Amino acid sequence: MKFAINLGHKTIAKAVAAKPEDVYAVGEEHTFGRLRVTVHAIKVKGRLLRRGSAPASEVTRVFARPTRPDRKEHRPEKAVRDRAREDAARAGREAGRGRGGAPGAPRAGAGPQRGARFGARRAREERERAARQRGYGPADDEEEEL
Repeated sequence: MKFAINLGHKTIAKAVAAKPEDVYAVGEEHTFGRLRVTVHAIKVKGRLLRRGSAPASEVTRVFARPTRPDRKEHRPEKAVRDRAREDAARAGREAGRGRGGAPGAPRAGAGPQRGARFGARRAREERERAARQRGYGPADDEEEEL
């Protein structure tokens, strides 16, 4: 028995051994490894069935799509999702990167300034100050042109 599995951007073909007396019905599920599919059409000699069933001896090809995951089974409750989102945001703020916080809010290690741009400016100023202390770069009384 030949299956055509429509994944949206591509269609893959699978072959299954079937007895002639097996019956295939629109809406039934089949499993190919980890991929669960639902039959949406059956091609019988001369026509395409979008409803009903047919014995394997008459079926030319079975068309299927991946089965949509059941919401309750695959999606956690809203309170659990919100708690996980808050934990991820908190971890990102503590690490000083990633999601979390309002735009322009202070980042970890940025000091009194706000945002990544000011953190980069502070790091550059610290590098310049260290270079001046070692005797490199412009003196304190000289102005630096940008």
